Amino acid sequence: MQELDILDRLLQKDQADDMISVITEFAHHLGFRAFALGILNVLSELSGKFISTYNAEYLAIYQKKKFYLHDHVIAHCIKCDTPINWETTYPFETLSPQAQKIILTSADFGIIQGVAVPVETRFGRGIVSLQFDGSSKELDDYMQHRLFKIMGFCQATLWKATRDAPSLLLEQPRLTKREYECLHYMGDGLSNYDISQVMGISLSRVKELVSALFRKLHAANRVEAVMQAVNFHII
Repeated sequence: MQELDILDRLLQKDQADDMISVITEFAHHLGFRAFALGILNVLSELSGKFISTYNAEYLAIYQKKKFYLHDHVIAHCIKCDTPINWETTYPFETLSPQAQKIILTSADFGIIQGVAVPVETRFGRGIVSLQFDGSSKELDDYMQHRLFKIMGFCQATLWKATRDAPSLLLEQPRLTKREYECLHYMGDGLSNYDISQVMGISLSRVKELVSALFRKLHAANRVEAVMQAVNFHII
């Protein structure tokens, strides 16, 4: 019952700070010391932007050295659908020198045991990484008994974060001047025809702009596009 109460409070939070606070409480309730949420295509290709309550000094090193490009946990979650125990899924001696360095640096900050869960989102595959205090065997035993609760937590939190605070996980979409103008008219409720008349461009050109906005904002329709633009503080 307590877990459902925490989940209900999480889903009601609109402010990013409040949301992160409840996610932290939820993670602690499930037995994890810290968490990190991210979108994998961002972590592997761009800036490594994510939400995390891991040690701040460690996070600064992780981002500065671009550890996310060589992290075996992230590599696993990109290609596999299953959760990963950081330590036992891939033996240390089988990892690349860069991945081994990440493990050794993490150990310096007491970040040794944990699990990561891949989660599908509207922005592509995401990851929830959870730090566990205890032995690897204790973590395996723990996961056997609470796997479904943990996976439910990961899905709920990443869904909430990508819906209500995408700017914390993703770089703001870069729109052209025409796309930005078209988006504003979409937000005012204008049809494609009306937009073509106001902007003085062809209807086919408007359709191209709308399609580009759907793609850049990861939206399935006009309403989602406008909502995503609001979430990203574009409009």
